[in-house]
Amino acid sequence: MTYVAQMDYYFKILCVKAEPEALLSSKIADEDGDMQDLEKLAYTLKPDDYTFEIIPMDEKLLKNVAIGIQKEHPEFKMEIVTADENMRLDPEDENEKHVRFIMPEVNKDRYDVLKDGVKTYYESCKERMDATFAKCTAELTARTQGMDEKEIEEAKTEMEKINEKAKEMREKVHDDKQKEIEEAYQKYLTEQNNKAVAEKEKADAEGADVVSRRSDEDEFNFEDMV
Repeated sequence: MTYVAQMDYYFKILCVKAEPEALLSSKIADEDGDMQDLEKLAYTLKPDDYTFEIIPMDEKLLKNVAIGIQKEHPEFKMEIVTADENMRLDPEDENEKHVRFIMPEVNKDRYDVLKDGVKTYYESCKERMDATFAKCTAELTARTQGMDEKEIEEAKTEMEKINEKAKEMREKVHDDKQKEIEEAYQKYLTEQNNKAVAEKEKADAEGADVVSRRSDEDEFNFEDMV
């Protein structure tokens, strides 16, 4: 796996959306207590960008599946749900259950965690790539001693092209993840703002209703006195 591919994998584990790669490290205890890959014991569905539906092949392993995934990703919101007919392994079992994991909202705390994680993995990738390029450059210089200058330059140019292409890929993967995080955070802020506006409008409406009722009562009392 290249350095950029490794960085991309780690970025996917820093879940904003439900990325299947994030489940690869989850180990589940089978009936004998042996640890198995998730795919050997359960089916994984992704009904939308932010949700995993994990369906154990044997419902007796429901708890083990939930524990195994939550151990790797405690940030996921977990629910034990009754399967609808489209997700039942046994169409006749209306009480069949499976585990649902929902990606956490990107609030300020989550935003900071994601940004720090991206920075760490990006800088690690950049350092390793720079070190590898420096090492390859030194090796190329040693191996091309005595060769024709044109051939040496061609070899250096080719290696630099490969390095530049890798750097472009690295920057794209990094920028795409940064954009994903920023969009998710802005989505959260917008939802919070809309919620606050709705609550204020509701409170204002209730306050206006109270004032109106009091006004009606005052008018009634005045006429009654007359």
